[in-house]
Amino acid sequence: MRIPFTHGGTLLHVAARRNLTGLCSWLLRCGADVNRTDILGRTALHHAVRDGAADAARFLIAQGADLDAKDWQCRTPLYLAESDDDEALARVIREEISLRHGQRVKAVHQALAGKAGDAG
Repeated sequence: MRIPFTHGGTLLHVAARRNLTGLCSWLLRCGADVNRTDILGRTALHHAVRDGAADAARFLIAQGADLDAKDWQCRTPLYLAESDDDEALARVIREEISLRHGQRVKAVHQALAGKAGDAG
């Protein structure tokens, strides 16, 4: 459900912006989409980072929030953290990007090794 006067944001966007991690958790358990965007293309993670809601941002990242999501100005959550000089949060996002990249690379290597084993 979109909330009036929030640029089409959802309750998850509002909870993230206000650093209400418990409410974010409950909303996700009830089926909220962690990557749903408002009309400006901002996810709940964009809102959390932009408003300095570090606990909510970390929680959303742990729940699989899209770190590459771009808003209408092509800004990612990492860009927002860096432009707000929130080095701690930018570091968390960079580390998660690196971890996710490593997991994808490992999965590709395993898939290729499986194909090579099948061919021989």
